[in-house]
Amino acid sequence: MERWPDIGTWLGILRRSRPVFHSEADFQQALAWAIHLSDPSARVRLETRPTPGMRLDLLVWRPDLSRYLALELKYLTAAWSGEVNGEQFGLVNQGAQDIRAYDVLKDVQRVEQFVDGHPDWGGMVLVLSNDPGYWSRPRHGRTTNAHAFRIYEEQVISGNRTWGPDTGAGTMKDREAVIELRGDYRCRWSPYSALPGAKGEFRLLALPVDTSLSSPQVLGAIPPPIADPPHTDVAAASTGASGSLAVATAGQRYSPTELRVELRRFQDQLRAAGLKETSITTYVDRTSHFLKWLEGDYQPRGPN
Repeated sequence: MERWPDIGTWLGILRRSRPVFHSEADFQQALAWAIHLSDPSARVRLETRPTPGMRLDLLVWRPDLSRYLALELKYLTAAWSGEVNGEQFGLVNQGAQDIRAYDVLKDVQRVEQFVDGHPDWGGMVLVLSNDPGYWSRPRHGRTTNAHAFRIYEEQVISGNRTWGPDTGAGTMKDREAVIELRGDYRCRWSPYSALPGAKGEFRLLALPVDTSLSSPQVLGAIPPPIADPPHTDVAAASTGASGSLAVATAGQRYSPTELRVELRRFQDQLRAAGLKETSITTYVDRTSHFLKWLEGDYQPRGPN
């Protein structure tokens, strides 16, 4: 039986290929491509308008498997510059953590509203950042005007979220509305990548959205990353997908779904090198049978 890969599988693929992004749009496009590589049958749409007056970053669905997922993404950066795999990056310092954290919870509310009106759909908000101000709780212990929107590690977010009484009009501009959340959400940031230099640590906050649940929701399918092979300085992640994990050289782990992605890349390189289709089939077909066996979809049978 074909399985629907979970978000942990997609992020595992993404971590290995893209430890950093130029922008939020780059993050969206890269995740969409990782989903496509993981499951070419999945329908992936960017910057959607699923209902009048509502915008969502990504919609992913497999009607044949009755699986539907709405995603909102946030990319919250501190200043960092460097070269990764021959590509130059220069991230700006966005600052304004109070405003941007408000926008994160606004995304949660939007996904809640969509999921509530579409019972077959699940939802998730993903926040990627290299700014410790989002996950590190300050030591002063004071309640600030933006306290209701903070997304510190282990913070539980629920109910109505509003600005403190002394918030300036400039801070609240275009964000005056109270955010009303139906679910409870516990913030747990997981490692995403580790790049050289100050502010080179990236962490990911994943908030699953299910309005039918009352207990704090966390994503438990994304394990911590493990080191990449020696030729790269970027941290990579193992996957949280169901099924066995295969171990390659230098301790790198792959799920069967990710192995299929790598097998397709191998097939593309064989074709680009000019090998005949019969030779490519010979190289790839036997490995495909092994992956089916690994996933429990194939049982060897004798000549009878």
